[in-house]
Amino acid sequence: MYNNIMLKFRIFFLIFAMLSFSGCAYLSHPKETLFLKGMADNQKAMQAQLSREEKQFNRLKADLEKGRLPKNTQKKRIVSRYGEPVLCRPAEGASGAKESCFYRKPGGFSTPIILLDLDAAGRMLSWRIQDPDKIS
Repeated sequence: MYNNIMLKFRIFFLIFAMLSFSGCAYLSHPKETLFLKGMADNQKAMQAQLSREEKQFNRLKADLEKGRLPKNTQKKRIVSRYGEPVLCRPAEGASGAKESCFYRKPGGFSTPIILLDLDAAGRMLSWRIQDPDKIS
């Protein structure tokens, strides 16, 4: 009986101690604790955004290669389905394109680049995938 009472007392003391000390870090350093929590939340949000961008890039590449994104598709439709391009700039060359938009897979500079050439009305004229090692 004595062992049973001592066991109950130890369990009660252990639970009491855990509950008492669980909030000590927050109570003594609330700004630092909230800062670290905010950083963890931001890291999760950044990782989710990178994952979304990678999926959109992969979908764009697959749709182009399989012919599911036809010529004359409006830029608005491309952006709504595959996200914003990394960069759009005036086109170089005499192919009739007025604007070139670049898509890059997130993760560095050694990833492929998708180039979309658009006419003055914002319709896709052509596309190409460039290997970053072959860009001069």
